[in-house]
Amino acid sequence: MPSDAPRVEATPLRGPFATPCEAATQEEAIPCGQLRTIAETPARRPFRTVRFAELLFEEEMPDSACLLLLETGRGWFAHTLDGMLCGNSGSVRLSVGARFGWHTIGPGGAPRLEVRVEQDYSHSTDGEEARADLLLCGVDEGGVPRCLMWWVSQEVIPFEEMAELSEVEAVSWTAPLGFEPTDVLTIGAFERPEFEGNHPLPNEDRVQLDFGD
Repeated sequence: MPSDAPRVEATPLRGPFATPCEAATQEEAIPCGQLRTIAETPARRPFRTVRFAELLFEEEMPDSACLLLLETGRGWFAHTLDGMLCGNSGSVRLSVGARFGWHTIGPGGAPRLEVRVEQDYSHSTDGEEARADLLLCGVDEGGVPRCLMWWVSQEVIPFEEMAELSEVEAVSWTAPLGFEPTDVLTIGAFERPEFEGNHPLPNEDRVQLDFGD
């Protein structure tokens, strides 16, 4: 039965492209050798390949982008994680990883891909931080992957010896999420941060997800 929860539409990924390199570089003059796979998982139909990767912009520089690369019968599609570093930059030391999961909650048992992107980084004056972003993806009727992305946890540990030089405060929160049949996401109570970041969760208890299938 249709849900009365507010509806949230997933965003189509860019594509299709013939290769993962073309999907990642978007015809920019970046050699394919600068595209590095960080993590990959066995796919479920209609997905053919599921890959999390790093694209290094310049071979001798640390700046890079994190990408989700998905292949369906239409070809390769890409999503760049906005606002997320994928490598060390200046005084920031960073490690990034991805964990995958599957939910059978779509129409007719369609699979939903869950990608939990985890960042651990330290700053020379502020402290250490761990955060996680969640991507939830499906494939629409036209064979195009669509994804939603939310910031779902954060822990900040300031350096005590730098307390007088930094305004960073200790933070620890995790959003309790659940998945009901027919693509309903439940969001439990938690203390939301004052600054939500680039991908805040909906300010609702339940939302109806729409992947176009």
